[in-house]
Amino acid sequence: MNSQPERLQSPPQRPVLVVGEYGVLNGGERSFLTVAERLIECGWSYVAAVPSGSPFEMALQKIGVRNVGLTTHLPDGTRLSQTGLREQIAGLVAEVQPCLIHANSLSMSRLVGPLETGVPSVGYLRDILKLSKKATADINQNDRVVAVSNATAQWHVSQGLDADRVVTVYNGVNDQLFCPLGIADDPNAEVGAQRAATVERLRAEFGFAADDFVLLYVGQIGMRKGIRDLAEIFLQAAERVAELKLLVVGERHSTKAEAIEYEREIHELIDASPFGQNVKWLGRREDVADLMRLANVLLHPARQEPLGRVLLEASASALPIVTTNVGGSAEILSGPLAAGSLFAVGDNGQIVQRIVDLSGDLNLRCEIGQEQRQVALQRFSITQCCESLSCTYFSVLDR
Repeated sequence: MNSQPERLQSPPQRPVLVVGEYGVLNGGERSFLTVAERLIECGWSYVAAVPSGSPFEMALQKIGVRNVGLTTHLPDGTRLSQTGLREQIAGLVAEVQPCLIHANSLSMSRLVGPLETGVPSVGYLRDILKLSKKATADINQNDRVVAVSNATAQWHVSQGLDADRVVTVYNGVNDQLFCPLGIADDPNAEVGAQRAATVERLRAEFGFAADDFVLLYVGQIGMRKGIRDLAEIFLQAAERVAELKLLVVGERHSTKAEAIEYEREIHELIDASPFGQNVKWLGRREDVADLMRLANVLLHPARQEPLGRVLLEASASALPIVTTNVGGSAEILSGPLAAGSLFAVGDNGQIVQRIVDLSGDLNLRCEIGQEQRQVALQRFSITQCCESLSCTYFSVLDR
């Protein structure tokens, strides 16, 4: 797997075409927006090919990125064939005449890799999934493949991805947006006061008392995220931690019958318990940074996680994390204190005990939070992500 060379030259005048399958703002889309805004400031330019009229398109427009549109589904909801999608993308490449194609997901990397457009491509791996040999071969046809964590890179290399094409580029996190109530490098006392007022407003909105202990979950509602474990952990911990509360931020995206039934069963499990009233299902929220300042612990019992964006945001917010040791999570919780909050999938009893221990030890929570924030600043800054991705672009253009 490749290391990154230093580059001092200016970006090319022609834009990078970023191809995105989804119009919703999930981790991959938000991660791209975070680094793209900084890269634009450094001289790179982008044109997007993402679903028209989508939240992703609107967010791209806010940072000055024009969208030429990408149609992935027919009016009846049927997904376009690989051939149809590839023909559409090839037509957009001919229209835009980019210097480079940036495929922003694993599925887009597979579509873009085999294209014969004469334009180099960089694929992105944001998932740890078992792929067919054909899918891996398609991805191998990209000039470079970016993995969001070493764990993601190693998984796909073990499945047949060309190690010489793969480079790890950690996502960057906005440490000024995601930050604790009072950060030492914030010269504006009014900002801290405004954050504190917002937290108190949210506390009143949810009916939380000052001494309530608040767990926060942020992510999709689905099996891969361990939502059943989340419910069971909360219910067990609530029997041992007085006034334990849980905020659940996120939505179910899958429309499969089993996914709908899975969510229904979890609601029934919580509603039937004595602690059902202590759980708030908040859906999609745009104030996650404020919710992280309200919460005492982020609980994230995922069963698969290449590099959880929410873990980066909690780290930058100095919010202690309790999570499962899957994918790239150990690369985020790398400090000696935070590493004590990594557990095997399904080890719910130990996770409950960790929550109990943290609930009674403010000093430990503060020490873990400070350690996590330092790791976020040192390893997952937007500047580092920008430099690494820029170097990756140049390494492809120089070939």
